[in-house]
Amino acid sequence: FFFFKQKTAYEIVSRDWSSDVCSSDLDYSKIVARIEKLFQDEHFLLLEKAAESIAGIILGEFKAPWVRLSIAKLGALRNVKKLGITIERGKRE
Repeated sequence: FFFFKQKTAYEIVSRDWSSDVCSSDLDYSKIVARIEKLFQDEHFLLLEKAAESIAGIILGEFKAPWVRLSIAKLGALRNVKKLGITIERGKRE
């Protein structure tokens, strides 16, 4: 969980798990550490901007060919548990 003004959760998928073949396995602990640094260094008002930044890091720095990223604000509205978006960037293998 990361905090801008509200609690936020995210989910990252960087490969199609319907196949047992993976050309490059990503080190998710390094990705999480990099995302933590991103949120320490930058402040985002919009989930969309945060999602684009995270996707750009995964595609650029970690050389993933494709990423699907979901990010949500937790408890942003009364009677709503989470409110968020999902984006896909890159090309699936």
